[in-house]
Amino acid sequence: MKWFRAKIYERVETGRDATNNPVFELQATDKTILVRTAPQAPSRDNTEGNRFDTVNRTFLTKAQMSLLQDAAAVEVDGILYSLESVSAWDAPIALKVKRTLKQGE
Repeated sequence: MKWFRAKIYERVETGRDATNNPVFELQATDKTILVRTAPQAPSRDNTEGNRFDTVNRTFLTKAQMSLLQDAAAVEVDGILYSLESVSAWDAPIALKVKRTLKQGE
């Protein structure tokens, strides 16, 4: 298996909207980790009027858990994945991620 460098993104509050609710954006950090890929599982949501595909993946890493503490997304090989869960029971750590694909993408 090949190792990939993954850039870590955090969700940062960038201001307030008109109703005084916080507005968040993903911002890249200077943190990177090495990950290995596991098979991907494409799925389709046929919700009426909102058809889209998703790709669920699991990345494995031996990085320290402290590097993933505030992570909200990871970028691997130029593709941004939202971080769904992190299992930290033992090494290696499993990062469950999701990427949503619009039709035609």
